[in-house]
Amino acid sequence: MKIRCTKIFDEHTQQYRDTSLWLTIGKEYLVLSVTIYAHKVWYNIVNDDSQQSPGSHDAIQFEVISHHIPSNWGIKPGDINLFTLEPRAWSTDDFWDRCFDGDPAALELYWRETNVMMEEESKFGKYTLE
Repeated sequence: MKIRCTKIFDEHTQQYRDTSLWLTIGKEYLVLSVTIYAHKVWYNIVNDDSQQSPGSHDAIQFEVISHHIPSNWGIKPGDINLFTLEPRAWSTDDFWDRCFDGDPAALELYWRETNVMMEEESKFGKYTLE
């Protein structure tokens, strides 16, 4: 699944902005996961920050340009009205904490599953992490 940033919305100020440290208008992003809670949708993508860290962003900022659902995705149920579509291998409650803590096994799993998504997406259009 691939998306393109069409606008930047600051959730803290509730205002639209021209620039962001995390997003670039017009840039395409590989979707790492999708979280749906009640009436809101967030895409987890690799941010534009210098560390290229994953981050969740409100879907209102994007248009979907590839609807391909990666073969490694599954549904992770959460609380009432909450679920996430993500690689099944990431569905443990502590996966993201372990990644951000630099756990080698979690990071290997992150890159393995991200590479699967990138390879599948390349069949629908060229995509590389910049």
